[in-house]
Amino acid sequence: MKKITILIAFLFSVSLFSQQFSRPNKDTFVVSMTGDPNNTALQLYQNIDEVTASDTDFVYSADKDATTFQHTISNLTDPLVATGHIVRCRISKSDGGVPNNSSGSTSTVAIRLMQSTTPIATIRAAAAVTTWEDVSYTLSAAEANSITEYFNLEIEYVIVGGAGSPSNRRGVAISWAEMEVPSPVVATRNRVHVIN
Repeated sequence: MKKITILIAFLFSVSLFSQQFSRPNKDTFVVSMTGDPNNTALQLYQNIDEVTASDTDFVYSADKDATTFQHTISNLTDPLVATGHIVRCRISKSDGGVPNNSSGSTSTVAIRLMQSTTPIATIRAAAAVTTWEDVSYTLSAAEANSITEYFNLEIEYVIVGGAGSPSNRRGVAISWAEMEVPSPVVATRNRVHVIN
């Protein structure tokens, strides 16, 4: 009798469809910024690290002054893909630390994603609006691919306060920030069964 050998191949490729979220976890550079309510040195990030955005606590720049605020974000795992990298934050024009200001001079803010001291992407570079604004920026493939250390990312805010007379000067408030990237894909596994 002739023996028949049957090969049955099973291919497994499982993706994790959940996302990773990274949020502020340490101040690294602070010039002329104040936290409300937490104004403890090196802990300003605690005003903007909520899982769900909240405007009840925030950081704000001094009116008129050139201001820089930079913080690290919690570690991420390299997703091994260049899609789905999103940076979000909430900002508003402010007056004396009070957000949602519609009067006075124009304040601008440049927001950048950094890998230590290396710029990865410019998230926003424009005047602050007069109410809380949701800022969302999706990195290009080239920008995402330029990240080599997902454990070493920071967000930088460079603020130029409005000029003019003291009563006309304005600043910028920030109430929340996060970065989202895909979870890594589980490696494909091949299994072959031989039936004689």
